[in-house]
Amino acid sequence: MFPGWQFQASAKKAVDKEIRQFLRKYVKENGLTLDELEELHKKIINNVMSYAQS
Repeated sequence: MFPGWQFQASAKKAVDKEIRQFLRKYVKENGLTLDELEELHKKIINNVMSYAQS
């Protein structure tokens, strides 16, 4: 990531893609539901965006 990445659509999509890939693997290993996957994704992406703005 680089300064200002959260303002570029392609960079945001790349970060989102990386998070989703990680979560799919995590969900398979831990037997979580799709609803739980979505909840985790929202929490992680919110934290990443908060970190990027600080």
